[in-house]
Amino acid sequence: NFLNALKFIADTALLTEFNPPPPQPVPRVGLYEWKEEKKELLPIQPQVGILFYRAHYLSGNTQVIDALCNALIEKNLQPVPVFVSSLREPGVSDKLCEWFTDEDGVNISLLMNTTSFSLAQLETEIPQIELWEKLDVPVLQVILCASSIEQWESESQGLTPRDIAINVALPEVDGRIISRAVSFKTLQTRNHKLETDIVVYEPLSDRIEFVTQLAANWVRLRVKMPSERQVALILANYPNTNGRLANGVGLDSPASCVEILKALKLAGYEVGNIPETGEELIQILTSGVTNDPEGKDWKPINQSLSAAEYEKYFATLPANIQQEIIERWGAVETIENWAISGIKFGNIFVGIQPSRGYDLDPSLNYHAPDLEPTHNYLAFYHWLRESLAADAIIHLGKHGNLEWLPGKSVALSNNCYPEIALGPMPHLYPFIVNDPGEGSQAKRRAQAVIIDHLTPPMTRAQLYGGLQQVENLIDEYYEAESLDPSRLPIISDR
Repeated sequence: NFLNALKFIADTALLTEFNPPPPQPVPRVGLYEWKEEKKELLPIQPQVGILFYRAHYLSGNTQVIDALCNALIEKNLQPVPVFVSSLREPGVSDKLCEWFTDEDGVNISLLMNTTSFSLAQLETEIPQIELWEKLDVPVLQVILCASSIEQWESESQGLTPRDIAINVALPEVDGRIISRAVSFKTLQTRNHKLETDIVVYEPLSDRIEFVTQLAANWVRLRVKMPSERQVALILANYPNTNGRLANGVGLDSPASCVEILKALKLAGYEVGNIPETGEELIQILTSGVTNDPEGKDWKPINQSLSAAEYEKYFATLPANIQQEIIERWGAVETIENWAISGIKFGNIFVGIQPSRGYDLDPSLNYHAPDLEPTHNYLAFYHWLRESLAADAIIHLGKHGNLEWLPGKSVALSNNCYPEIALGPMPHLYPFIVNDPGEGSQAKRRAQAVIIDHLTPPMTRAQLYGGLQQVENLIDEYYEAESLDPSRLPIISDR
């Protein structure tokens, strides 16, 4: 259209004879044909939708979309990039569902969304837009950052308040999975005569790799048979004593863990012989090595990571990260194995989250923003990712300590410790409903899907259970002393 417009002007002003055709309308919703790097794909591959604004398509500002598509192709996923003017336009939802469904009626397996704002709205006479419900797939919120890469690298906040509002906070209302910023604004050219800057979104390769690998892992989890899935259920433990094991706030974590294991069994997961009660689960866990210093030298170790494997992994971390950990905790210990606290039930591992290090140095704070994780901490999560080969991790109950590790508040880099520990792992997090502030840390810093649970039911602050029975017996005893002393021996025996 632009070229034909120039030809039209030339015909009108310069009396040339280009005779351009009439302008061609650009659809409000359309399939984008990206600059594909040729790669042989198997005949049938899971499809991943990519949603971006039509304005980027019209301006040719699509480098980041091309990069996402090519990275998905490398992971044997078929990208379906679609541009859209606005998700709120009438008819857009139905049109998108058409693009994201193939001729066999098979939907995409996941959607990577780069558009801003939220579809959710207050209950009014205007009907809700049910795009996400119709697609019924995980939706990754992929952030196109409005700042420069230099600003992002230097700021601990990660994003500007504007970016957080429209690209993180509002999309969270839709339940989208917050991933990473994959591109940043950069000056492409400047026209000095017009005093105009041409600014484009420039993709950052390692962020593209992280987000597309996260997408690939969610797709793998979706297509894998339940009986083949490896899942890690991680229980919080603060302070690091067995008496505080599985201490989720407002949640009976041991009993909940058992109920989840039972639900997984009914869903077809391989869970082996699972305990019947939360008390039995705690007995099994505490019979082996835990975070509690008592018993570490003589309790059995159910699984471990070899020191050689950990050293090999540690050497792959960025040089500055290695230096920070060594300065805080010293060089890698010369031990044979790193103990991994927990127990396997079939393909499900129930583990105990390691300490960040405050138990080693009491002056340190649980929420300290500059407290690097210990070698043992990194060994634990490396074992989950590589040795267990977990397809998903569930942190059960508020709150663990992964989301409080040092790094940016949002739009993390490869130098941020939550990403170093967890990697691009599907992450689910049952969390108490009345603390969205702390839950948002897990969503923004550890790509968590928060599954809210209710607060415990309110009751009167009084004695209950066995203590109530003791109080009743004491009252009965003192009453019998004056009215019927012959009953005293019977009451005493009770």
